[in-house]
Amino acid sequence: MPAERQYGRRRREEGIAGDAPESSGRRSWLFPMVIGAIAFFIYLMTMTPGMQMGDGTELATAAHVLGIPHPTGYPFYMLLAKLWLVITIGGDPIVRTTLLNAILMAAAVGVTALILADILRALWRDPFAKAVYIWAGAGALTVAFLRFHWSNAVVTEVYALQFLLMVLFTRYAQKIDFTDAAKLRRRLIGVTVCLALGLAHHRLSVTMVLPWLALWFIAWRKGRSDVALPRLPWVPALVALLIGASFYAYLPLRAMSDPPVNWGNPDSISRFYNHVRGTEYLDRGLLKPALGKEFSASTLALFSRLQTSHLLTDLVGQFLPIAERFEAVPGTQKIFVKSGGLIILISWLLVALAALGAFRLWQSRQRAFIAVLAAVALQNVIILYVYNIADIRD
Repeated sequence: MPAERQYGRRRREEGIAGDAPESSGRRSWLFPMVIGAIAFFIYLMTMTPGMQMGDGTELATAAHVLGIPHPTGYPFYMLLAKLWLVITIGGDPIVRTTLLNAILMAAAVGVTALILADILRALWRDPFAKAVYIWAGAGALTVAFLRFHWSNAVVTEVYALQFLLMVLFTRYAQKIDFTDAAKLRRRLIGVTVCLALGLAHHRLSVTMVLPWLALWFIAWRKGRSDVALPRLPWVPALVALLIGASFYAYLPLRAMSDPPVNWGNPDSISRFYNHVRGTEYLDRGLLKPALGKEFSASTLALFSRLQTSHLLTDLVGQFLPIAERFEAVPGTQKIFVKSGGLIILISWLLVALAALGAFRLWQSRQRAFIAVLAAVALQNVIILYVYNIADIRD
């Protein structure tokens, strides 16, 4: 092979590995913007035009009057939504907060495209980068129009901001380079800021705590063995966490002003704790059929069957438009989605696909499999403890 062709091939392979030329760098930023714009346009065309069922009306009203919505209060979202309402002029507040949600979810879709593109570049040993962009774009748009993501992008809800913070956290973690001191410091601060803002927003952000601790632990171990790495940015990280925690001061400060929306009136230590902890919800949580009632063997079997069917239907429902039929068990507070046989079959096929992936991981890297399994189990236990309410899937 001539030297010029060898050089050209080597440069293309280096580009796939991440050492792309400047024009490729510009294209890499254009790519997530285009994917996010596609998602935003469809969100905009399907956006709820006004009043909404669910929490949207309450959240928009609370943002409009700087009030306190239902637990956990979502202080970061309240302040962000209020700032958005001040910036935007004209139109109903709930329409403008819904538009904010569409923007946040579209931004999250763009970041997802970047995450997938880097994963595919690492796996795809091919000099043609267009295929990477096609598959990453398709994957990101699939994420954009999963049922729960789409439904939360076209109403006023807290989950679009939550998803954006979590994919930003993932992106910073993905780009961490333990051999580059400057990048390591920036990315560690980045994941910490995402965690801090997430904890100031929604309790589901506790799912970022374990990977955050793992990243800092690995960096600390690397720093002890590599004298070239500087001290970790402990002080900026601590400042970021304190700033995130300070958002919760919004709740008692606004409660003292008695705003029109003042759920739980958290103006004392006990009421503040109950509101942030969601104590109003905790008496209706895991495996509790109703207030003051306990399960019997027969009702527990019925509950388990309906709950499993509901979970499987939710899984398929992310990808397929399913007409839902609901079923309530007498004497309980839970309402379940009834499923047809075909839906259950498809859902089990998806579960089998996940099991196959887990088995392949076990075959190739048993320690990684055990670590992943333990992390997933621990994350679920944490969620059940801090976010165990009646309207989530136990």
